[in-house]
Amino acid sequence: MKQYRRIVFVSRSDMCRAPMAAAIYHRLDSTGEIEAVSRGLVVLFPEPINSKAALVLENHETPCTKAVSEKFSAVDAGPETLILTMTEDQKKRLAEDYGITEHVFTLKEFAGESGDIQEPFGGGTLGAYQDCYSELVRLVKKTLFTLTA
Repeated sequence: MKQYRRIVFVSRSDMCRAPMAAAIYHRLDSTGEIEAVSRGLVVLFPEPINSKAALVLENHETPCTKAVSEKFSAVDAGPETLILTMTEDQKKRLAEDYGITEHVFTLKEFAGESGDIQEPFGGGTLGAYQDCYSELVRLVKKTLFTLTA
């Protein structure tokens, strides 16, 4: 397995799934050798993490230090950076808009699964955010196992 120094979790707006995944990664990674951050593909201006996503993280004692959303930039990619998107469309967009194809996977793909991680959206129930959190925990655990195997 290639040695990475950084993981960039990418979602649409960087207000829910990607910051949740980065926070989960930080909580589960005991070594701290790999930096994990989150970015969004559609960030018009910085906004705080979704309040329901923040509440679910807090309920699971998973600190989220992400203050506001940040737009993905080509400088976020590099030879020692693993980029994990939430959907196949986001992975395709990185290739189309930024020409980035190396070290880019969907989170499920990297974990040996297929499909997209569905966004619970702002009006979703707290249960939908909890379900998203549970799915992300499972996938981030598999990602950590793959990186340390």
